[in-house]
Amino acid sequence: MQLLDYWPENNILALPEPVSKALLNHLIEPFGDEQSAHEFWNEYPSTIIIIEPKDSNSLLTLVGEGVKYLITSGVEFHEYTQSLGQGYQVNLSIVNDAGNGVYLVFRDDINLTLLGVIDD
Repeated sequence: MQLLDYWPENNILALPEPVSKALLNHLIEPFGDEQSAHEFWNEYPSTIIIIEPKDSNSLLTLVGEGVKYLITSGVEFHEYTQSLGQGYQVNLSIVNDAGNGVYLVFRDDINLTLLGVIDD
């Protein structure tokens, strides 16, 4: 699992390169350019959570309740889901009135219920 609470720089994301590029483009799109997106993130930090196929139930049980809450928000209360290609998707959940969000990235074939992140 990878957890970022800052603007992701090049090659920092634990994703295949085409998926990483798709996610960055997705983050920039609402703002028109990377500088505007970066400025928004500096003022209203969001969180990117990447759940990787190798993440196990035992690993995910070690994360704190705050992270579990963010993951649950990304799964159960998301604004939308968008495909990033190569079997990955991103869910966005807005967590406060200022616009801070959680971008939950995971493969389509990961069952978050079985990993114990969310309830049935």
